[in-house]
Amino acid sequence: MIEKLKNKSATTLRSAYLACIATLLITGCAPLAVVGIGTGIGAAALMTADRRSGDNYLLDQSIEISVLRNIRKQFPKDRVHVNATSYNLNLLLTGEAPDKNTIDAISRTARQHDKVKKIYNRMVAAGPSGYASRANDTFITTKVKGRILDSKEVSANHVKVVTEKQVVYLLGLLTRQEEAAAIRITRTTSGVGKVVNLISILTPEQTRRLKERKAQATSRNKSTTSH
Repeated sequence: MIEKLKNKSATTLRSAYLACIATLLITGCAPLAVVGIGTGIGAAALMTADRRSGDNYLLDQSIEISVLRNIRKQFPKDRVHVNATSYNLNLLLTGEAPDKNTIDAISRTARQHDKVKKIYNRMVAAGPSGYASRANDTFITTKVKGRILDSKEVSANHVKVVTEKQVVYLLGLLTRQEEAAAIRITRTTSGVGKVVNLISILTPEQTRRLKERKAQATSRNKSTTSH
């Protein structure tokens, strides 16, 4: 029964994710797509499945919204294209800006958020990418996430995938074995030009606490089902 529920959950997550990507490709509206996932399978369920603490999970969302809002206020949209992805308070910036001075200025703007621990600025000096390039990147992300979902080696809930001009960035909280699997799966996905590993490795203590948390959640679910 538990295994059936796990499989059903994974199938539901995959369906929601692919629906989200389809919406993104058609409308170009990322916030709408994200809301679709949250309301479709429950934000609380996603948070429970995530390895980040509840506080950090919510802070990451807040950081992304706040940083992008501040960047868009200061830099013209027709000259700068920026994606901000926060995971466990580490912020990845990808996209294009006219020159190094602008890229550095964007980093300074991002650092104004007092909850950001570290910034990975992987922006490049170039004109903003076009729709075709962004759609292709989204398709690559979809394929990588789909293959991770199909894998039994690492959970898609624990890996965040970001693609920019065929370069795939991996973020997450993983064991060494899971990290190796995620990198291998990504590298062997068609269309991927390069993999950048930004994964944080779990310490033995973190792994122990996560197992305890999972056991407690399983116990609560069994208790709820029995009633």
